[in-house]
Amino acid sequence: MRVKSILFILLAAALSGGCLHEELHPVDVYYTADVQGFYWSRMEPRFENKEAGGYAVLKNFLQTRPAPYLLFDGGNWFGSAPEGNLTKGAYVAELTKTIPYTAGSVSDKDLVYGWPSLRNTVRELPYPFIVSNLKLEGKIPWPMHDYQIRTVDGIKIGIFGLIDPQAINKNKGRLLGLTAQDPVQVAKDMASLLREKGVDFIIVLSALGEEQKDGVSDASLAGEVEHLGLILSANKDRENAETDTVNNTFIVYPGSKLDSIGHIRLLFDKNKQVREVKFEDIPLLKEEFGEDEEIASRAAALRADTRKKMNARVADMPQPVATSLTAESPLGDLLAQCLYKWSKLDGAIINSDSIRNALPEGRVTEYD
Repeated sequence: MRVKSILFILLAAALSGGCLHEELHPVDVYYTADVQGFYWSRMEPRFENKEAGGYAVLKNFLQTRPAPYLLFDGGNWFGSAPEGNLTKGAYVAELTKTIPYTAGSVSDKDLVYGWPSLRNTVRELPYPFIVSNLKLEGKIPWPMHDYQIRTVDGIKIGIFGLIDPQAINKNKGRLLGLTAQDPVQVAKDMASLLREKGVDFIIVLSALGEEQKDGVSDASLAGEVEHLGLILSANKDRENAETDTVNNTFIVYPGSKLDSIGHIRLLFDKNKQVREVKFEDIPLLKEEFGEDEEIASRAAALRADTRKKMNARVADMPQPVATSLTAESPLGDLLAQCLYKWSKLDGAIINSDSIRNALPEGRVTEYD
């Protein structure tokens, strides 16, 4: 198994002499995020075109891991894959029910079909979802939670989640009643609350994404808020795993598209203080772990249904409609006119880079 390993070591000033030989107690954390609709195994160029990824491989991988462990997901389920978008979240509810997630969170992109659609997905899953700064008419929207506490081998761990407030608050018309509070203030409040409840270590499920115009990011959060042990990042849409350390807070992004899983090993001393953190980016290789038959079968059925929808006839074109990056685009004009008409807007603009192909002559499908 090819494993990219990064070792972070935190040595306190008091750690000297015989303390260096103290036995440390591990807590294993596994993390997925930004699946973006890639729920099946496929040939991956970054793994030499070996088949990798998907929930069926993930489940088999987890069966090779010793318990107990914590398993989290950071949301961002749709992305560019039509297999994710056309199910409107149904694939998450169908494929992850038997995967032992401890908890999950969501990003603003999971609200693309509105809160009622996301709520229907979340309430079908057996594990809790945590978003601490999202409010519906002043309250955490049911069935979300503002925090959770788990105990692993005597270590009491508090978990809370954050969503990007700019993305939520600018879409008040589409996300009626939903608002997102300042993540820094909420993080301070949650850290204080969890410490009052006696937690030894705090994990943040952060869907803040890239640094915002107001400067809020996972790194700035770690710089401004004390007692955050681990920030699990999502909503970044990057292919590879990334790590950082700010003020003794470890920040991990697991990479997108579920072709690997992030593994964080926390090592605690006898006083329940973290002394060492190790990170692995583990490829989910089908040839190494195999696939869970039930999940693989259901994923294949979902993909077949998606292909059927994508092949559905939308229209017949008497001639092709061209596009262009260097001149006025006939297809761009057509799409802008459609947006203007269907959405009842005051105007519409299309970025030509988002138009990948011309429309063909003859039968035009959903995929086209």
